[in-house]
Amino acid sequence: PGWTDGQMFRAATRAYAAFVLARISSLGLADARTVYAYVKANHPTPLSLVHAGTALGLAGDRAKAFEAFDLALKTRRDDKRVYGGDYGSTVRDLSAAYYYVSTFSADYKLRGVFLHDLADALKERQWLSTQERNSLVMAGAAKLAHPAGAWAADVTVGNRTGAHTGIGPGRVIFTKGTAAGGFTVKNTGKSDLYLDLVLTGYPNSLPAPQSHGVSISRQFLDTSAKPVDISKVVSGDRIIVALKVQAQKQQLPHALVVDMLPAGFELEDPNVSGSFLIDDIKVDDKTVSQWHKDCNTAHTEYRDDRFIAALNLGYNGTCRIFYAVRVVSPGVFKVPPSLVEDMYRPYIRGVGKTPVWTIVQTRGNAPGTGEK
Repeated sequence: PGWTDGQMFRAATRAYAAFVLARISSLGLADARTVYAYVKANHPTPLSLVHAGTALGLAGDRAKAFEAFDLALKTRRDDKRVYGGDYGSTVRDLSAAYYYVSTFSADYKLRGVFLHDLADALKERQWLSTQERNSLVMAGAAKLAHPAGAWAADVTVGNRTGAHTGIGPGRVIFTKGTAAGGFTVKNTGKSDLYLDLVLTGYPNSLPAPQSHGVSISRQFLDTSAKPVDISKVVSGDRIIVALKVQAQKQQLPHALVVDMLPAGFELEDPNVSGSFLIDDIKVDDKTVSQWHKDCNTAHTEYRDDRFIAALNLGYNGTCRIFYAVRVVSPGVFKVPPSLVEDMYRPYIRGVGKTPVWTIVQTRGNAPGTGEK
């Protein structure tokens, strides 16, 4: 309540419940029809319609089931306007819909439309949630179980051309930049050919700050809560990392904060005996403990190379998080940026500023160096 579309959430929940019961022959046809009518009337999503339709088909009404699938093809959710509370998105719904229709109603001739629409939805996405990745694997498995016909293609890179044929998916891999200058693919077969291009590599430049629906900033403090220049810290120093996370004109019930540590630093886990405790240190007239109480924090984790926190941010809500680190190794290190994203809508994300200066940890009174 307060951050979800209640009608959409209840409809999706009932549709899934009907689907589960129908799979074990525990749902009557009348109940399946009632659920379908409820879903249609209450902000349906493509997946809730497919769940309701699959339940109808398993309960014995194939005509009504296909009607639900037809409606699912015409229905789209507005991911950026409202959150339905069902961990879903257009990508998750379309990929899962294809899987369920292919698995339980393989004779539905329009099921391939889900894949075509899914391909379009994926073009607009740079990041995927765990729900989306899982559903994409399910859709891929379903597609492999129903392979297309034979295909043939010539792939040309530079002056070299290779002939490729197959039944079902095929793959051509270019390594070490051999295709960096471009390549061509010519369909030499009789069936349509669909291409998916994946590029992998490391960026040449530091990540740029981003703020898409949520922002994050970071500050380094000493044990007296005063800003510290981490280019001049010494091995053995303790530092407080202060993170400020703010939602922008929306609520984020599943915000995930990930703050990577530079090499040479170690987290001070407050749950471990002998750790440096910061709860009573005052920052801006409030103790760290009081700041943390103001946050709706579902989970925190102290890993070897990062600090993680799961937050429930209210509308335009702000949360300030503090954790302690210890400088352990002298050297020159880059500082990774802080990241916050909605776990189930990863396109809502914020990337903090990446310091372009380096940390030099020294001993004695030798000064560290840094550059803006």
